[in-house]
Amino acid sequence: MEFDRDVETGIRRAQTAMMDALTRCGQSFDHSDIDRMFIGYIETAAWACALDELLESDAEYVRRREQDEGGKILLGLRWTRNKGLHELVSMHGIAKPASTGVPSPVFRGSPELTATWLPRSDIVLRSQSRRGAKSGSDYDKYVAGREIWPTLREARNYLWLRARPVAFQEVMPWKHPVPRALGP
Repeated sequence: MEFDRDVETGIRRAQTAMMDALTRCGQSFDHSDIDRMFIGYIETAAWACALDELLESDAEYVRRREQDEGGKILLGLRWTRNKGLHELVSMHGIAKPASTGVPSPVFRGSPELTATWLPRSDIVLRSQSRRGAKSGSDYDKYVAGREIWPTLREARNYLWLRARPVAFQEVMPWKHPVPRALGP
């Protein structure tokens, strides 16, 4: 799908904001700053969801998202974004990481600990609204129980590398090389 200049600008801005939020989130791990970690992962989820919702006007994008692990994570991050922004509830727990072979940020002074997404049943909500039941179910399936950093990174990788069939370097806000033509 071809997007007009305003939509391309929105995509670039959302990508820039998401990358900045993800960087701050990672820095909060380095400093064992729980409040900034919360702010970072909620902000990252908010920008990822904003970009996802902008792109979902394209039926082909929706099809790709539903067939991709990183795309499915975005669906679960909608619940994270909504509850984090509207209820300001923490959705993380500090635990020993599962051995995945993928390095994750750990807390300074506690290299054996990392942050994971809590199961929904362990999150104390201020409101018991049924709104967002679908995204809550997606949170359970695609986000809960996983480490925060790799989950956000996988959503980012989907949005950057696999969400659109054609990506143009000049739209990308960072300096890492990105292929000019990307497959579905």
